Amino acid sequence: MLLSHRSTCAVLSLWALSAFATERPRVVVFGIEASEPALTNLAATATQQLETELSRSGELLVLGQRDLVTALGLERQRQLLGCSEEGCAAEIGSALNAAWLVGGTLGGAGERLRLDLKVVRLRDAVAVWRDGKTFVDPGDLFPLITTLGEAARQAVLPAPVQKAASTRSAGPWVLMGAGVAVAAGGAVALGLAYDEFARVQKNVTLGMLSAQEGQRRTTAINGVIVGGVVAASVGGAALISGLIWKLAEPPVTPTAMVTPEGFHLAVGGSF
Repeated sequence: MLLSHRSTCAVLSLWALSAFATERPRVVVFGIEASEPALTNLAATATQQLETELSRSGELLVLGQRDLVTALGLERQRQLLGCSEEGCAAEIGSALNAAWLVGGTLGGAGERLRLDLKVVRLRDAVAVWRDGKTFVDPGDLFPLITTLGEAARQAVLPAPVQKAASTRSAGPWVLMGAGVAVAAGGAVALGLAYDEFARVQKNVTLGMLSAQEGQRRTTAINGVIVGGVVAASVGGAALISGLIWKLAEPPVTPTAMVTPEGFHLAVGGSF
């Protein structure tokens, strides 16, 4: 009973770690604030595009203005829009169980416009990334949102997620698996062929089969034996080749990291 209890605890612990490791970072898009009324509509459109850009890869769970209204109520959400991202960090993080906030400003001076974005870590209200660009044509805002939005996304993602594309090749495992399957098929064919050969010889000895019929069946069995030997040899060679391929790969350095997800921690890495 004690062993069963411990096993259950181990399974539950592994399940919990897996759940945390696979949960996407929660990011609140606080919005791009216009410095003057004439830029309000342009800033609103840029905010919607920023939400889209951050959501595009599917690696982040992006929460927008509607989520703030749902969690805090319309009146409190309007009050929050009047404070800085850092000043409201604790309340926003608690309400939406989020770890990150992305916000910015859109301003103008003469014929020039200026877009600035930043990423705030809600746990301690620290701006971990910020960047901005100056431009003239309002149409240039949208490619800027794409570029800066991607940079903001990279600032939020933990390092193991950013490097997920550089996973090791599955080729050795595929080759070894195919080798095992072919070799096993050859071994089964050999076993069945030898059983059939023994049965034919016994029936010939007992007179249940003629010598001519026994010879005919033996010839067919020999063909199966040859095929089984070839299959087992090819499968074994593939298994050994896959094993050599696997051993020749550079070893993976185990990595692990813990990232804040609202009011709990997410565990990730490669092992």
